[in-house]
Amino acid sequence: MRAIASQKRMGRIRVAVRRAFILSSGEPICVGDVLKRAYPRLKRFQHWHRWSVRRALLSDGEVVGRRGFGRGRANLWAPKAK
Repeated sequence: MRAIASQKRMGRIRVAVRRAFILSSGEPICVGDVLKRAYPRLKRFQHWHRWSVRRALLSDGEVVGRRGFGRGRANLWAPKAK
């Protein structure tokens, strides 16, 4: 039996997102922060790694701003208000 990626479930990527929010101490995080926690053995990430993290962030967080510098100006994410 295979898991359907679009269904809401508590997988290891969503766990990594929640842990990144806890470790940030209230500061906004970006996708790169979660990538290091979700895939610790990889040095380079493919597009589907980023897509998986973004999908988990969409379910657990919300965009609060953009980075002020850097290539592509990544979104800054904060946990959703419950």
